[in-house]
Amino acid sequence: MKLLKKNPSKYSNYAYLLMNEVLATALGNGYVYETLNGKPDANDWYFHKYIDLMARKIYPLVKEYIMAKRSIDKNFIDQYIHLYESNFPSWIDEPENIMSYRYVISENTNDFTTIRRKFRYRSMEENETEVSHSSIEKMKKTPLTKLIIVSKNNPQKLSLIKTEFTELKNWKYVSDKEFVHKILLGDKSKLIIVNQKKSTLDKLLATIE
Repeated sequence: MKLLKKNPSKYSNYAYLLMNEVLATALGNGYVYETLNGKPDANDWYFHKYIDLMARKIYPLVKEYIMAKRSIDKNFIDQYIHLYESNFPSWIDEPENIMSYRYVISENTNDFTTIRRKFRYRSMEENETEVSHSSIEKMKKTPLTKLIIVSKNNPQKLSLIKTEFTELKNWKYVSDKEFVHKILLGDKSKLIIVNQKKSTLDKLLATIE
């Protein structure tokens, strides 16, 4: 949604990725349930905590707009992002949240299984099996969290990644040492680079926090 993407908040992208499920949950477990039962659902609204908590926060505003027969507008979007930012500022650094919406590039196809096992909830996922200019260009066009796992030809692949992202212009790294590097990009999505040598991917992903 253009209004979400235009909002200057660094939280706007991840608020946007969460929004469809949040609004559906606020309508179903909030407004519809309250209309039928006289009060909102007292149980969990959604099994994924981020959607559950944000749906509860936005529900009063959703109800207000429904009662006034108003469509979603700039004011609604700005309030939605403000609620996300003021109540849950840590969410854009929590792997369980940002990895729910992911674009993964890895030349080891077993990595995709490892990631799905570690981050079981996924709303959106795209995968590529080649660390290349074309795959990174495709990745850059999405608002999803961008995870690149380098486990072969590390010096060349890391150099390519640095070249492809302007935000990495001043990035310094040692290609023969394992690391996990995380940065917020200009499109307000997270880029996570895993340089893997000997450790398991599970062990390296545990350091994303």
